[in-house]
Amino acid sequence: MTTKTIQQSKVGKIQSAASETPNSHKYSAVRTREYLLGTEIEAMRDALKKAGGRHAHRDSTLILLIYRHGLRVAETSALRWEQIDWSGGNLHV
Repeated sequence: MTTKTIQQSKVGKIQSAASETPNSHKYSAVRTREYLLGTEIEAMRDALKKAGGRHAHRDSTLILLIYRHGLRVAETSALRWEQIDWSGGNLHV
């Protein structure tokens, strides 16, 4: 921990210890990778299908789309039908 000098009015200088936040460690120390594997994606999709629900098929398809094309959530939610070229198989993001 490092210390820093703080000037307070009419009190003088005091030494204060700099506090560390709970997330002050590096991500590489916590996680070895920053992506999901294909088996993890399939496990997510299977869990959605088992849970059922009104939008299980839609959600499973969105997860697959995001994974296969490397899309961000904001890019996926902003997609419009006009951006999909069905005959050419292209997606314009």
